[in-house]
Amino acid sequence: MASIRKRVGSSGTTYHVQIRRKGLKPLTKSFSNRSLAQQWARQTESALERSEFLDLTEAKTTALSKVLERYSAEVAINLKGWSQEQSRCKGLRERLGLGWQCAAQATTL
Repeated sequence: MASIRKRVGSSGTTYHVQIRRKGLKPLTKSFSNRSLAQQWARQTESALERSEFLDLTEAKTTALSKVLERYSAEVAINLKGWSQEQSRCKGLRERLGLGWQCAAQATTL
């Protein structure tokens, strides 16, 4: 169940929503309007119940080059064509650079 707290501060009134589920990290978000907070809480809880919620918090801080590097070291090495796969990963890392964040790519798919 979501909890909504009214917070009054120097920038005005905000509504802080927190959804806690066993086995998951708490989800929190702030809104300037109570009805928007309630709507987000309902939609998010519904998605959690249907197992459709996609948490992108880790993806926002992970660079795509790190994902390719880890894939190359942990997964590609067990594939039949591992040397070609590692070469593809290296080429992608070089072409894309270091600045690409995974969350930006996931939201465009």
